[in-house]
Amino acid sequence: KEIKYNLDYNSIFISLSNFLFSKKLKQKRIKIKKIINWFENQCVDKGWNFGFRINFKNSEQIGYQAMTNAPMYHSLSPSQYEDSFKVIPKKIAVINRSLIKERSRFLKNKNNFILSPALRSQDVFNIKYKKNRTCKIVVFLEGNKISSDLRIVKKFIYVAQRLPELVIYIKKHPRLNFDESTLLVPNNIRFSSKSFSNLASKCKISSCGGATTTVLQSLAYGCQLIIPTNNGYDRKTFKSLKIPNKNFKICDNEIELLNAVKHFINRNINFKKISLESMFEKINNKNIQIFLN
Repeated sequence: KEIKYNLDYNSIFISLSNFLFSKKLKQKRIKIKKIINWFENQCVDKGWNFGFRINFKNSEQIGYQAMTNAPMYHSLSPSQYEDSFKVIPKKIAVINRSLIKERSRFLKNKNNFILSPALRSQDVFNIKYKKNRTCKIVVFLEGNKISSDLRIVKKFIYVAQRLPELVIYIKKHPRLNFDESTLLVPNNIRFSSKSFSNLASKCKISSCGGATTTVLQSLAYGCQLIIPTNNGYDRKTFKSLKIPNKNFKICDNEIELLNAVKHFINRNINFKKISLESMFEKINNKNIQIFLN
C-alpha cells in the first residue's frame, strides 16, 4: 500500500541522477574547484551533495539559500546527522544575518554558514518611492499548487463582489498557470502579466503568501501587506525581522480579508523604507566573491 501511494518517484529519480552525475564526472577525471547548488535540503539536494562530497572531497561546496525565513519548513535548517552523513553542503550561504541563527539551530558547528548577497532581490535597494500610486491592490499568487492559488482567487472574488468600485489586479506565478475563464470573475478583477517590480512600485496594497520572498519584497517596496491565509508562523517571522504590526494584516477567512482591504484602502500611508538590511544582504565586492572565486 505504501509503495502504491508513493507518487513522488520523480524526486527520487532526480536525486539518484544527481548522485550518478557527480560519479561520472569523477570517472572522467574532470577537476572541479567549486560547486554551488540551490539548497532547500530536499531529497534531490541530498543526492547532489552526497555525490559531490564523496567524489570531490577537496572541492569547495556551497548550498545557496536565497529564500527568507520560513520556520515552518524545518528542512531548511539541516541537522547534525545530515552533516555527519554528508548529505548537506560543506558551507551554507544565507541572505541575511538573522537567518544564520535560525538555520544553524540543529548544527553544532555554526561555521557551516556564510553570509551571501540576495542576488534576486537587489532591485529593492534601488526603489524610487511613489506617493501617488496608480492602483490600490495587487495579489501575487504563490504558484505552489493550482488548487491553493484558486482558493486565494476565490477569496478575492468574495472581496471584489462586496467592493465593486475597487479594481483588484492578480499576478499569476510564472511557473504555474491556470485558465481563469473557468471562474466567475467579476469585472473589477483583472489578471496582469506585468513584472513584480512594475506592479509593486505602483500599488498601495500587496497580497501574497507568507512563505515567499515576495512578502518581504512587497514591504521593501513600501506596500501595505495582506496575507490571505494564516499558516501560524508569519507573525513570528515578522517579529524576528522587526516589521511593525501596522504594516501587515494576516487573515484567517474571507471576512477578515475584506476588513483588512477596507482598513488599508481608507488609511493614509507614508511610504518609508523598512530596514532592508534585516531582510536582504546587499551585493558588495567581498560577498560576491563567494560565487566568483
